Amino acid sequence: MTRPDPAPHAEIMADASVDDIAGAAAWAAWVQPPAGRAFWQAGTLPVMSGNAAELHAIAHGLRALSDAGGLAGEIVVMSDSRTALGSILGALPASSTAVADLPPIDAAMAPAATQAGLQAVRELVRGTGARLVLRHVRGHQAGGGAGWLNASCDFLARSTMRRARDSQQRLAA
Repeated sequence: MTRPDPAPHAEIMADASVDDIAGAAAWAAWVQPPAGRAFWQAGTLPVMSGNAAELHAIAHGLRALSDAGGLAGEIVVMSDSRTALGSILGALPASSTAVADLPPIDAAMAPAATQAGLQAVRELVRGTGARLVLRHVRGHQAGGGAGWLNASCDFLARSTMRRARDSQQRLAA
């Protein structure tokens, strides 16, 4: 007896890079829609805390998935930020579950940038029927699979942040 194929699902891996001193920040995401080819996106952010930047990176990844027509069904959201994932789990308990030991975090008293990142995720998911499966991936690990994706997102976010920082410094000179 053959088993039916599981329902197609989407995946994103998101990461952020922040340089408080130079005043630059960026995000990067790998996006795999349920149908079609995976792709990468990156962009700059206003300077904010690392946790807020990680939430904004996830929101940008979800926006890219939405733009590709894949914001429905099960979406595996991977990040090396337990705080960002836990904040989403705490803010969207009816629309998210966690893989392994990831406690929900009540971010009600979090800074404004963190609240804005959570609100962006909420607005993207609201009314879509999407179910976020939150998966923590250890950051800065060698190897393949999710570790390679995280390292690549980290590299792309850091490179984008450095280009923004260098551009700002050239303009200021």
